[in-house]
Order: sequence, then C-alpha cells, then structure tokens
Amino acid sequence: MSEQSFRELTNVMNRFARRLRGGFPGVALIGLLLAVPSVLVAQTAEPTRVAVIDIDRVAQESARGQTMFAELQTLQEEILRGRQTREQELRDLNNRAQSQLLSAEARADLQRDIERKTTDLQRWLEDQQREFNEKQTSGFGALEADLGPVVEEVAREQNIQLILRVTPGLTFIMDPALDISAEVIERFNALSGGGEGEDEGTDSGR
Repeated sequence: MSEQSFRELTNVMNRFARRLRGGFPGVALIGLLLAVPSVLVAQTAEPTRVAVIDIDRVAQESARGQTMFAELQTLQEEILRGRQTREQELRDLNNRAQSQLLSAEARADLQRDIERKTTDLQRWLEDQQREFNEKQTSGFGALEADLGPVVEEVAREQNIQLILRVTPGLTFIMDPALDISAEVIERFNALSGGGEGEDEGTDSGR
C-alpha cells in the first residue's frame, strides 16, 4: 500500500460524513427534497406542510452517530499505532543492515528479512483498510435502517408532506420551528436507549 493509499484511509471519516448527507432508504430524496411517502399526503386543499432536517446534525449529535464515529476513530488510531510500530521495526532492521560488522551472508539474510517484513506491512495495511471499510459500511447501514422510520414517524404525526434536507449555502431556514432535527435526534436517542435520561442515570450512579 502506498503512502497515498494510507492517507486516503485517514480521510475516510470525512468521506463518511459526506455520505451521511445522502439521505435514508425510508424517505425518497429528489434534489433537495425529502418526500414523505405519498400515502401520507392528505388529499385536501390545505397548503402543503413543509419541514427541514439537518442530517449532519442528526448524525453528529445523536447517541448512535457519536458512538459510531468514536468506534471508527478508535479503529483508525489503532491502525496508525500498528503501522508506526511496524515501520519502526523496519527502520531498526535497516540500521542494522548498515553495520560494517556484519558479514556478507548476515547482511544478505537481514536484507531478505527486511523485504519480507515490508511485504507483510503492505498486506497488513490492506487488511486493516478493508476491515475499516467494512465496519464503516455496516455501521452506516444500521444507522440508516433505524433512522429512516423515525423521520417518517415524525412526518406522519405532524402531517408533513415535504421535508427539505439542509444544505449549507442552499437552504436558508427563516423559521426555526420548521426544523425537525432536534425532534428526530430525541426520538432516535430514545429508540437507541441513549439521550438525556441515560446521562442522568449515569451521573446519579457516580
């Protein structure tokens, strides 16, 4: 694995955050519109009820999202430490190979060891990147599957027909009451067993 490939691994968190802006399977995204299923739309002459949701905020502030990002960052840090340890071992071997006290045969053996460990490091990094990607995909899939119904539930209860996804520079919220992000976060935390209630219980037990 090249240096560039490993740098791409360290940027996965940012790519993952951008992916969160894509929406969820239970609600259809058309441009900036998140359309509530047509079965929810009342066939009346009343004005269409519109709301907005900040998907980035939901991911960052919900207990599930925070846990997922923390786990990914922990894994990323473990990979970095493992790489640093293995690279230091290679540097030590290279330094030994430069010793004038080594015989030609010993130096050749050491060089073969260096080449083997270099190949092992490349394969290890590839395995770690694959593991990271799999954990990212499975974590996002679980979050996505559980969050979609929560958004739909809020829309159904409030008789919302259209939900605009907040996009910086494109979406301007003139009335904060239209933003359902906090409501979605609260319900998602309750569904996940997190939120303020859990924090209070933890604090009281200290």
